[in-house]
Amino acid sequence: MLSFAWLVVSRWMSVRQKIVHATPAWMIPIVGTLNISIVGVTLDVPGAQAVSAFGLAVGLFFAVPLFTLVLSRLIFEEPMLKAQWPSLLIFVATFAVSFSAYLSVVGRVDLFASSLFYLAVFMFAVLVPKLLLLRSTTPFHTSWWAVSFPLAAMSNAALKFNLYQQSWLAQAFALAVLAFTTFVIMSMSVRTIAGIARGELRTLML
Repeated sequence: MLSFAWLVVSRWMSVRQKIVHATPAWMIPIVGTLNISIVGVTLDVPGAQAVSAFGLAVGLFFAVPLFTLVLSRLIFEEPMLKAQWPSLLIFVATFAVSFSAYLSVVGRVDLFASSLFYLAVFMFAVLVPKLLLLRSTTPFHTSWWAVSFPLAAMSNAALKFNLYQQSWLAQAFALAVLAFTTFVIMSMSVRTIAGIARGELRTLML
């Protein structure tokens, strides 16, 4: 994962990029290093803690400028195609996974961890209405599956937050997000299987 992140950053710094090509998907290869932190601290091997902290540092450091870059593209350039709207939820995943990674390394929910979680909640509240609007205005495509990982990351973060900040509000939010995520993924699974059965796979991928 670190090698892939190094390769992508090196390319960005050596090949001129166009702002119109900046999409939320740009965040995946770099912010993906946060997954190292989530898993690494559970390994009982020498250096696992240091590698986990390294992955956390890279992911958090690049999350801020990449978020700013992509947000500026969305504000000042032509709108993304509606087929690309599901990828907007990667913004949610960025802060949700950041929270989970930071919690794994530090082991407690402090002010910074809470801030990451609240940012994820805010982006979730902003983007879920767009997801619901997409459902009523655009035919289903396989690109909709881009929402699965961000929703799962948000559910995981909400459940972890509830373990440390036990309250009825945190519990209710975690259960609501988990139920919503389960419903969305099950609905997309049924729709995808039905499309394949009807021979619509080529159409769904356009």
